[in-house]
Amino acid sequence: MFCLAGMLKKSDGSQPDFLKRINAGEYEKFMHSMQALKSIDLLAAATDMTPSELAVIHCTITYPLNNNGEYITVAQTAANLNVSMPAVSRTLKALQAKGYIERRTDESDRRSVRIVATSSGTDVFTRNIERSTEMMDRILSGFSDDELNTIIRLHCKFTSLLSEEITNVKTDRRKENI
Repeated sequence: MFCLAGMLKKSDGSQPDFLKRINAGEYEKFMHSMQALKSIDLLAAATDMTPSELAVIHCTITYPLNNNGEYITVAQTAANLNVSMPAVSRTLKALQAKGYIERRTDESDRRSVRIVATSSGTDVFTRNIERSTEMMDRILSGFSDDELNTIIRLHCKFTSLLSEEITNVKTDRRKENI
């Protein structure tokens, strides 16, 4: 096994603090598991939809439920998913070609287009959610309640700290380029 832990050094040549607290072999296992997780298609249970399509159809289906039956617009979909309008438009085009959504001109604002899930779009989304839920249920049933709660707590903490650090690195890089 390639030993990444042995290569990690601070600028002064000393060992990083975190490696002083853990076993190098365990760190190696952790890094390999992170790499393996990255390569797993978490939506493998889904059929006939990409992750982007699942996200857009989810917005299309749930928005009216939370907004007095009002259908979502393209702009609202982009804002909800924090993606660009062209990205949403491409995904909507694919969903429309599959017969999963319809575009309707807003009666009160003719410039605006509302997105409506078709019955087949709702059906395929529901099937995908059911398959994903069943898969997660099978996977997570291998953990005790305490283990599951610990995994969730630690994953959330790790993700938060990682996100914060990446934000700091990006900020530092911007400052260096000024």
